[in-house]
Amino acid sequence: PDVVIHCGAPSSSDYEDNEFKMATINLQKLIDIGKEKCFHLIYPQSAVLYNSPVVSQGYYEMKVRHNKMLNRESTKLKTLNSFNFTQIVLPRVYSEDRTKGLILRIKNNNIYNWNHKIKFTSKGDCMDFLSEFFERFEINKNLFDSATLVVPERYEMSIADIKQFFNI
Repeated sequence: PDVVIHCGAPSSSDYEDNEFKMATINLQKLIDIGKEKCFHLIYPQSAVLYNSPVVSQGYYEMKVRHNKMLNRESTKLKTLNSFNFTQIVLPRVYSEDRTKGLILRIKNNNIYNWNHKIKFTSKGDCMDFLSEFFERFEINKNLFDSATLVVPERYEMSIADIKQFFNI
């Protein structure tokens, strides 16, 4: 393939050392393949990594290690013109059809502070951003070489307002 989308890292709620090791090994395998065959790696990751005090230290360290690995290897492989990557940083994404996390807690009325404000984007807004990205990417992949794109947080509202916003 000439494009690979790597979504293989576990979420912070799936913390287990073996899963982190496997995600790192899988990313390294992709980079190694890039040494032999030219392709563009699209690497989505969570913005929660950068702005949340609740992310586990192990998860944080793994994601930082992955980012350093991508940057280091892509710099080496650029001289061979064989490896390009684009990171896409995703904020909290909510929709009424979510079945875990905050939305599940809202549905179960299991909220400690309904007035707590949260920045997020809706699933629809995130899908629009990604659709536009892939349309532009299809036209000219080189525009996104070694780029980091950030899906914008469209909303900031209280949990009570999120409940009303999604009609939960």
